Amino acid sequence: MPSKRTIDSSVLNEPQSSADLVSTSEVCTDLFDKDEFVRRNLGDLELSRDVATVFISCAPEYIESIRTALTALNADELRKAAHKLKGAAANLALSQLSKLAHTIETYAKDGELNNCVDLLPELEQKLAQAVEVMNNLIIKPQGRVHQ
Repeated sequence: MPSKRTIDSSVLNEPQSSADLVSTSEVCTDLFDKDEFVRRNLGDLELSRDVATVFISCAPEYIESIRTALTALNADELRKAAHKLKGAAANLALSQLSKLAHTIETYAKDGELNNCVDLLPELEQKLAQAVEVMNNLIIKPQGRVHQ
């Protein structure tokens, strides 16, 4: 049964800065399995860079669609947005991010939007870390950096 408490909209209105989201400059390598990611791209590092670049460029859209659905209290749109992020993260060997998006997707399916709000800061942090890790391990070696 859906939770009855009120959603704290302050969490939804102000995205955290990337400085707040990534607590250390140290790369969190357990977040991203580079070898698995490159393997999924047929061992092609250039293709892997291109795929990572697309994911990084879409990262703000993933969070924005989740925020928009939460602000509108639209569980179905939230479920769809979390599902999209879950799949993208899984395809890029970002297992922690994928699992967290799956949890949000499940909560949204069950109408537990308050639980989704509670997980939003962690989701933003994991996504920011994923972008940093992919930049450091895949993109930067080529000299391209995306945010």
